[in-house]
Amino acid sequence: MYTRLSYFLLLCTSYWNLRALHVGDKVVVMDTGGKSWTFRVNRVALYPPQQAPVQEIFGNEAGHYLNLITCAGDWIPSQHQTTLRLVVFTTLVS
Repeated sequence: MYTRLSYFLLLCTSYWNLRALHVGDKVVVMDTGGKSWTFRVNRVALYPPQQAPVQEIFGNEAGHYLNLITCAGDWIPSQHQTTLRLVVFTTLVS
């Protein structure tokens, strides 16, 4: 139980920090082989859940992207979700 809870808290805090990213910031990801991939933030947007442009977020095949999405806004208990989605759009630079 502790391991699952710790992993959950790690994921939550990692995504919590997405709100601190701004256009021009770098996001560095390391793969399992130890290679680092650097992405640059080119846009940050907020969308109501039903209006998030899923195809735009995840369907662009014209390049290499790491687009991240998480919950934002106020919690709606009756719907078990938040009022907004925060999307960070990035493009691979190296």
